[in-house]
Amino acid sequence: MLTPHTHKVTCSVLASDDSFLVTGSSDSSAKVINLETGVVLHSFTEHTGSVVSLQLTVNNEFLITGSGDFIVQMWSLETGRCISRMGGLMAPVSCISITSNDAFVVVACEDETLRVFSTVTAQELHELTGHEGRVNALACAQDDCQLFAATKSKVYCYDIHNGQIADVLDCQLPYPVFNIKELGRSSDQNATCKRESDVRS
Repeated sequence: MLTPHTHKVTCSVLASDDSFLVTGSSDSSAKVINLETGVVLHSFTEHTGSVVSLQLTVNNEFLITGSGDFIVQMWSLETGRCISRMGGLMAPVSCISITSNDAFVVVACEDETLRVFSTVTAQELHELTGHEGRVNALACAQDDCQLFAATKSKVYCYDIHNGQIADVLDCQLPYPVFNIKELGRSSDQNATCKRESDVRS
């Protein structure tokens, strides 16, 4: 059993080659664990709040952490160092997502805000508005153009570049949606985002 944290694990992400697992914890740290040996390869401890969301870039070169300390950080998994911080947030982070081309990070916070950041400059590009309530889950489409954001019982489909809402799926559930996954691809993503969103509570 892997128990590298002193408090409960809040999130995890598996490397695309299954070589390591990254875990985030309410002890304010994120740890990279070699799955073959169980050895902790890196321990990131610069956050001052619980680490609540993790994302890896496609090549497993960088890790992005979202925390209750209002900060999103990007780390090099080669050096173990923080290479950028995405700040300016006014509330704890609730979830994050990264586009498949590693160009953008989308950050949802507990104050119901939803922001798009550049991974190159770490600067905020724009805020996504029009949704109702706090965003509980995010999924970036494989075309790197659309974002799915889940709130109470709705999933909003945004154009990630212009910030406009392309479609809204009303799940008509009495409880919030906490997990979404985009399935497949289409030549007309805007028209089919309802069918391509696998929505689970």
